[in-house]
Amino acid sequence: MAAQRAYTTHPLVLRRVTVRRVEEVTPRMRRVVLGGEDLAAFTRDGIDHPGFAAPGFDDHIKLILASDGDVRAALPAQLPHGIEWTPAEHRLTRDYTPRRVDHRAGELHLDFVVHGEGPAETWSASAREGDELWFVGPKSSLRLPERLDWILLVGDETALPAIGR
Repeated sequence: MAAQRAYTTHPLVLRRVTVRRVEEVTPRMRRVVLGGEDLAAFTRDGIDHPGFAAPGFDDHIKLILASDGDVRAALPAQLPHGIEWTPAEHRLTRDYTPRRVDHRAGELHLDFVVHGEGPAETWSASAREGDELWFVGPKSSLRLPERLDWILLVGDETALPAIGR
């Protein structure tokens, strides 16, 4: 019999965080440590939002970037029961698995593979303390079964955050 996996859904919340620090983990991996009040429970525009949660090893969040640099114009609309992805010509989104969530420190760690191209890598290369980043998610979590004799994890360097969790 296959081991059962716990599945949890999360409310979709648009969150704003700021860069606390940038670390070069290896020559090909950059870690951006983010923090901010939106990682805890908060209220914006009269809507109460729960604290950030990403308990699954491969949960992913959707980073919101803009090809023209105007991220505010690229943001989706936050509704009381989710997100409305309103049209935005210059919106770019990229999915990332958090490497670490530290609720005590109020930090979210994201690892970016340095491969020479791509909007998220470009953003991470220029990220400085205090810079803003917006994201949505995760929308769900799927946990590993609790009782396993062994597990084989295989992935390329972009899978390292999930494997590391």
